Amino acid sequence: MGLKKQWSLFAYDIRNEKRLQRVRRCLEREAMYCQHSVYLACLSAPEKQRLLQRLHERMKSEDDLRVYPVRHPREVWQWGNSQAVQSNEPGFFKRIIQF
Repeated sequence: MGLKKQWSLFAYDIRNEKRLQRVRRCLEREAMYCQHSVYLACLSAPEKQRLLQRLHERMKSEDDLRVYPVRHPREVWQWGNSQAVQSNEPGFFKRIIQF
């Protein structure tokens, strides 16, 4: 049996353009883009720990990374004109609740 996966919302503020690009590329490999500097991922605990380690290696103390647990993508609320989270992964809940 596989490890249980959990949803997490990653948000970052990187002070340097070069580091920003490195962090963005790292997250793009593992997570789905939501909006500028915000990504959503469904990862097992070891996968999440490896991703956090890779992100930490690309950041400095002046940068900021926040990771919030999300029970399911349908609990993510969207307001405004940005596109909802989209994924081609089978079984991914494609509709984000909108006001």
